[in-house]
Amino acid sequence: MRAIFVFLMLFIACSDVFAEQAYYGFASAGYAKTELEDIERDRPTFKIGIGYELNREWSFEAGIQSFGNDDGGDFPTDDATAQYYGVFVSALGRAGNASGELFYRLGLSYVDAEVLDLPTGNVCASGLELVTGGTPVCEFDEGVIAGHLGLGFDYFFTPKFTFRTEVEWTRGQDGFDSTGIYLGILYNF
Repeated sequence: MRAIFVFLMLFIACSDVFAEQAYYGFASAGYAKTELEDIERDRPTFKIGIGYELNREWSFEAGIQSFGNDDGGDFPTDDATAQYYGVFVSALGRAGNASGELFYRLGLSYVDAEVLDLPTGNVCASGLELVTGGTPVCEFDEGVIAGHLGLGFDYFFTPKFTFRTEVEWTRGQDGFDSTGIYLGILYNF
């Protein structure tokens, strides 16, 4: 999936369609608290993507996002492991002045969620499935549909570069819940 996304980003970046100022790319890094089926993680996170400014008040964005992944250390002896990667589409409402824009984000995400945990006895936490064969583990490995809401500010650093701050709340199926804070940059093509 990553290879396809990278190919599409390169194809779009090299396309003549981006001769207009309406398109931009962005990259943000931050920190998220993510929970799914009673497994909670506080981890660094990121998102990258492309956007299109429809007019002065509305933009649309699409990209990929991490929701705070970890490798679990020495799993299965230490702790649970969790990986959450997603793709998203969003509509952004904007209000701005000469120095920047306040924006809100509404959108949908598809999150590939994989959680592994050790059972208590032979019982897993709610929503996790017991997998036997060797060391028994509790597993959740499914796609989750989630909605997200964000609030942020884009500060115009130069005509091509913008500095972004954002807080984002994502809620979805199976108790998926993520709250993140991000700092990033936008580049106007």
